[in-house]
Amino acid sequence: MKLTTYILIIIALVITTACERIVLIELDELPAVSQRFIENNFSDTKINTVEKLRGEPRYRVRLINDIMIWFYKDGDWQKVERPNEVLSLHLLNNLLPSNIIAYLIGNHSDTGAISVWKSSHGYNIILNTRPDIIIKFDNNGYIISDSEY
Repeated sequence: MKLTTYILIIIALVITTACERIVLIELDELPAVSQRFIENNFSDTKINTVEKLRGEPRYRVRLINDIMIWFYKDGDWQKVERPNEVLSLHLLNNLLPSNIIAYLIGNHSDTGAISVWKSSHGYNIILNTRPDIIIKFDNNGYIISDSEY
């Protein structure tokens, strides 16, 4: 009986901890850098939810058009994704160095990006192909790899 009670307590703690990983917040609780990013790139799109996460990335914003944006703790964008539709060229021009845009137009003009993320090593882009193609670039926008995912 004590063992069953102990197991139930552990399960309750795990569920509680998992639920606390995401907290809904207001837009004005995001870092100012994140707020400006949304205003500059998505001013015509309504926000569905703004979430604070544990760890990095620290924040996630879901827009009504299914675009999701992840931000680091400092407010800089980490990832922009639209799983069912391609991201607009206008948005990609705002996110990526010009030589990445030129590479995409020159080598993948028949498809589009559904996910773009950046990290300390550079940029990663997933195209809406089957199978998915993931393209990796360094911080200066030079290609590292272009392969199926």
